[in-house]
Amino acid sequence: MIRIDKDYTEFRDDNDPNYPGGKAVDAPTPDSIEGTPFMARWMNDVNGFRQAVFQRAFGSLDGVSGKPDHVNDSDTLDAITQMVADLIQEARPTDEYTFVIGSNAALAAWANNTPGNDYSRVLVKAGTWEFSIMGVMLGVPLIDISNGRTKSVVGEAGSVIVLSLHSQTFNNVGIRGPVTGELGSLANPGADFFFRNVSIRVVNRVLGGGLPGINTVFDRCANLTNCTVVEGDVPIRNGFDSCINLTNCASTVSSDGDSNGFVNCANLANCVGTGITSSTSAGSSGTGFDNCTNLTNCVGNGGSSSIGAATGFFECANLTNCTGTGNSSSNFGNGGLGTGFSRCSNLTFCVGGASSPNTLATFSFAGFRQCRTGFGNKALNMTPEGGADRCLMAQGSSLPTTNDWANTAAGGWNLVMPILVIPTTDLQPDIGMGEI
Repeated sequence: MIRIDKDYTEFRDDNDPNYPGGKAVDAPTPDSIEGTPFMARWMNDVNGFRQAVFQRAFGSLDGVSGKPDHVNDSDTLDAITQMVADLIQEARPTDEYTFVIGSNAALAAWANNTPGNDYSRVLVKAGTWEFSIMGVMLGVPLIDISNGRTKSVVGEAGSVIVLSLHSQTFNNVGIRGPVTGELGSLANPGADFFFRNVSIRVVNRVLGGGLPGINTVFDRCANLTNCTVVEGDVPIRNGFDSCINLTNCASTVSSDGDSNGFVNCANLANCVGTGITSSTSAGSSGTGFDNCTNLTNCVGNGGSSSIGAATGFFECANLTNCTGTGNSSSNFGNGGLGTGFSRCSNLTFCVGGASSPNTLATFSFAGFRQCRTGFGNKALNMTPEGGADRCLMAQGSSLPTTNDWANTAAGGWNLVMPILVIPTTDLQPDIGMGEI
């Protein structure tokens, strides 16, 4: 870092013991230049520190938001929090865990609940560990800890659990935890039950062709931090289902039916959900977050490669600073709709975008569709059709017949943002839409 008391400037205070490296001073009058100047070296010093913190925490600057930090969304605070969590994890002695997964055999013992081991506190060592499911198992959890035999699962950096399906297995659950109840009454089993840094991939090992599938990867689990559903080669309907208290979790799933990154989950922060459908039925959809509640700083992506719908957030409630995108590639009747937020309620400072080539349906794409009660939201599409479709400030079950969300300039609460078109010549490096 630079030192003010060296060669930065002559306008400084070197005598304050609270600032042994020099202290900045104000100019004595508004017109005076005898104050500490704000120069590029100072800005680079401060920003260089913040870049160093982020890169140390996450390995690169790829995840930087590109937006100014504020009290509710700070890249720097996220990076410091991650570094503290990593240091705490590194400081934990191995003997804090009652069972260590460092081989395929150890993973199988935990999954099968092999007698003679204490599975209450599980550590997954760095590496890829595979659990093979050989028989046809329909509608059962592949790893069942719903009885509380395991309280916590912690993965080291670089650890991945692989569930390999060797037969035509469908409708299974990858791992089932002890959460009970339905959305709105999900019962947390307690703070001593948690998952941290657990990544799961599901793969196809069926010989001679055939494609198995799995219904849900994380089912009825609680207190999940940095947990990920890693995209594999098996159709997955749901990444996380009926889970509670999720932070920095991510899920990318796809199937030929409904696909949801997160469904029926509560209390989510900084999560990313992607659901992609290749269904040939207009009733199916690819959704990032379906029927979830209490979401902050989450990103939902919905995709459809056939005639299903694509929705970022569907029937979710209480959303703050969330971004939803629904991109459909279908031009089929009333199917293939693209929507950022559909039938959601209580949205604050959310951003919705969508696309669809469908020319046969009215409002084939919309940033917000049939939503209730929103403040400070932005639709990224240029046309009114692509902005807010039948969204009202009032609550109620009946479909609205008017749309009072759009057009902040005319006095509304929300904004349909025009797309900024910049000429391809004479581009300046700092040209952009700025803060809106």
